[in-house]
Amino acid sequence: MGCYVTAPWQVCPSGIAFPWRLAMADRIGLVFAVAGAWVDSVDPNTILEPQDVRATWTGGDYHVKSRAGRWDPISRTWLYDTVISPCIDAGVPGGPVDSEPMPNGGVVNMGAYGGTSEAGKSP
Repeated sequence: MGCYVTAPWQVCPSGIAFPWRLAMADRIGLVFAVAGAWVDSVDPNTILEPQDVRATWTGGDYHVKSRAGRWDPISRTWLYDTVISPCIDAGVPGGPVDSEPMPNGGVVNMGAYGGTSEAGKSP
């Protein structure tokens, strides 16, 4: 899996700096299928700060959301979200898109699955 974020100040095609855009989008659930979190090892419904001695990391599903299709590794099918992640088509211009499924917008996605057969589809 490739990650095509080349610098912390990378600018997406919209012209908005990526870290700000990602942080804002993630707060309202636009980025990942299921974000991981630091949770209480006894009560996993309680979110904790990472430095808390009771905190344990619970992984997420880092496939980015897409109305055109997001790969679900559990059902092994394409699911369709009601939103589009700002990471779709926001990777390095000219990055490898040949492994991304169609429609892929001609620009690699940001994230762990960008440039792979499990990349979120472009709208």
